[in-house]
Amino acid sequence: MRLIELIYNEYKKALSQQKVEGKAPKFKVSKEEVDKILKTINKIQPSTIERTENIEIGNVYEYPDENLPIFFTILDKTEDLYIALVMTPYWQLASDKALIVDFEHPISNKFAVLPIILNLDEEFIKNETIYIGKLKKEDIDILQKFYNGEIEELPKDRRGLSYPEEKGFYQEQFLKDEIERTFKLQVFMK
Repeated sequence: MRLIELIYNEYKKALSQQKVEGKAPKFKVSKEEVDKILKTINKIQPSTIERTENIEIGNVYEYPDENLPIFFTILDKTEDLYIALVMTPYWQLASDKALIVDFEHPISNKFAVLPIILNLDEEFIKNETIYIGKLKKEDIDILQKFYNGEIEELPKDRRGLSYPEEKGFYQEQFLKDEIERTFKLQVFMK
């Protein structure tokens, strides 16, 4: 079995573990209780969880989505929404349209910034996600230039693998899976 197939199978296994019958009960927790818990966690792991009131370009957030969290970074801001790009620790499955970045996290020290654009509102980012760090300025600049059309391709040594489309390659299926998985976070204009 090829390495990429093994990685993709691990990814699918993590996704399949999310299928849970019923819903967990919702608990009401005050902001003070959340802050107290976060302070305790920060004493144990100060570099992994942090609350932030300022949403800035390059900030990376984690949305706890059962067994496999959804990661994203802020790319830009419009009048009402934040433009974000999905990130994944499964960087080995990324295509040549994804930037591979060094980013410290307990899951992985390398992530891929995927070509999946999300429109997110401030309320969601502040109340439903966890700020986990910031991309390096160099990475932010590359991403902004790429998505603004100032450069046509990502640096060769910092991107995923190219593949022929519609041939069933793992990178293609992975991208489709991630689009489907992160679709629920999307805010649609009214």
